[in-house]
Amino acid sequence: MNPKIEVFHKADSLFKGKLLNLPFKKAIILEKSIELFGDDDPCVIHQSYVIRLLVDEILKVWNDQGLSSLDHPTLFSWLDFEGNDELRIEAR
Repeated sequence: MNPKIEVFHKADSLFKGKLLNLPFKKAIILEKSIELFGDDDPCVIHQSYVIRLLVDEILKVWNDQGLSSLDHPTLFSWLDFEGNDELRIEAR
């Protein structure tokens, strides 16, 4: 599943697109790549695999109302948005 979403900070829209296209922090992709593959310079295939795993974690807690950084701070800490406080992801 790769739903269309929109990310908001308070009332401001920060991102519109598919869940798999969320801007994940390079540091979390690198960290997971090292953990999974022992790869400190991940190729596109490893990066894509890590992103899919992160999206799967988001989908495990996904609900019809979307997600809030207040309820899931760890998931939102993976995203590369300034000030991950008061973020929300909604289905579009």
